[in-house]
Amino acid sequence: MIFYTNIRFLRQNHNINLQLGQAVESFKPTANGLEVRYSNGYIETDMVLLAIGVVPESSLAKQAGLQLSERGAIQVNA
Repeated sequence: MIFYTNIRFLRQNHNINLQLGQAVESFKPTANGLEVRYSNGYIETDMVLLAIGVVPESSLAKQAGLQLSERGAIQVNA
């Protein structure tokens, strides 16, 4: 809960705008910072922080009986 409280504080007091679940199409330099384009629009900002998560598609490996990690990735050198 502390994490979410800190995020709320930062958003309210430091003009931070979170764009969650957006697919970034491009970045373009502007006179004041960056234009960040999405499939449904764009924003202008002076800073961008990307957090990208990857979920492995390992259903075929699982069906083949390969050893998978806790997160579903194929175990190597196991």
